[in-house]
Amino acid sequence: MEKRITLLFIIVFLYFGFAKAQNLPNQKETLNTIVKVNDYFMKKYKDYRTPSYVNNVVRPSNIWTRGV
Repeated sequence: MEKRITLLFIIVFLYFGFAKAQNLPNQKETLNTIVKVNDYFMKKYKDYRTPSYVNNVVRPSNIWTRGV
């Protein structure tokens, strides 16, 4: 029984040892996406102090809530 557990541990260890991590996206592509999202946000909420209307409820504007 102890040999089986040891063998299983070795197999699992070797499997995860050879597994590769996912590749990171290109830095320029990431920066372009961030700028695109920010441009959209700035265009949609020109005056961030304007209250928001969600489900017919008026909520005070908090810049962090719109960013989320």
